[in-house]
Amino acid sequence: MQTLSPYLIFDGNAATAFDFYKSVFGGDFSFKMKASDTPSQEGQQLDPAEADKLMHICLPLSSGQMLQASDMIKSFCSDSVSPLVQGNNQFICIRAENEAEARSLFKKLSEKATIQVDMQPMFWGDLFGQLTDQFGIQWMINTSLENKAAAPNS
Repeated sequence: MQTLSPYLIFDGNAATAFDFYKSVFGGDFSFKMKASDTPSQEGQQLDPAEADKLMHICLPLSSGQMLQASDMIKSFCSDSVSPLVQGNNQFICIRAENEAEARSLFKKLSEKATIQVDMQPMFWGDLFGQLTDQFGIQWMINTSLENKAAAPNS
């Protein structure tokens, strides 16, 4: 396993929160994408009121770890995603070494779990899955796709 990182979900104030975290921890954002910058996905229509919300932001920490987040973008959420409330806005994000490890971890964590996003190629070029395990812990598993041509809109 490459890394475990905290992943936070905000209700529209991720940019403000991360500006604050940047002032606390220092450094520069390694990635920042608004919802309006994402490629359109089949069956998903972005609500114009959500265009400036953050799809993803990363702040590298001095320890080599990454503090990551996004805003809750309801336009992109499936019906199985719970509404955002304080307490369900934190994930453990695993960056796996390869696809086999990512799929294995996802399969093992999936026992009696609620799957929000099944393991699949994503538009950013990675294999990704998201679930809440049988104990209520939320996980995101991500790894580089070995065959980048499999990513939608790549």
